[in-house]
Amino acid sequence: CDSPTNPTELQESYVHYRAVWSPDSTAIVFVARINDIQGIYAVDTSGSNLRLVYAGDTGGPTWSPDSKWLAFSQGLSIWKVRVNGDSATRLTTNGVDVRPSWSRYGKTIAFVLTGIWLLDIAKDSTSQLIGLGDFPSWHPNGTEVVMMATSGSGTVSYFYAVRTDSGNARLIFTVSAAGV
Repeated sequence: CDSPTNPTELQESYVHYRAVWSPDSTAIVFVARINDIQGIYAVDTSGSNLRLVYAGDTGGPTWSPDSKWLAFSQGLSIWKVRVNGDSATRLTTNGVDVRPSWSRYGKTIAFVLTGIWLLDIAKDSTSQLIGLGDFPSWHPNGTEVVMMATSGSGTVSYFYAVRTDSGNARLIFTVSAAGV
């Protein structure tokens, strides 16, 4: 496909959301509407081999550490699917589960449901990590989840690291509308 040499020449012909590299650096996934098909798409890092992985109104794809699976939210549940599109499986049924983040060792997925929750994949069980927060992301050590919380007015954002073994949170930094 022809592509512009200057990114500012791009035309927005579909909606796209957050591109995410695979852990093995061979592919990128993103959510888009291409040719009227909304879903999760993958492309090789060379820009070739664009393919639909999963069709539907989805969000927040995250890779498993072995680059074989994707977790995502759909219909307010967390799902997983093989990168080739096979074996789509619903993992949660709480009804408001979004923004999954797969842990470094692949055993746990953090997600948002009135705070940050953890899904133990092997045990097929969930537990609340902390009663507030949004946009969880795992620390590379696998023992902490960073998350964001906002003030009631929405003018201040707080970023915390929460230990997964205790639920203890430590403030990392604060950002206000006026700056850090």
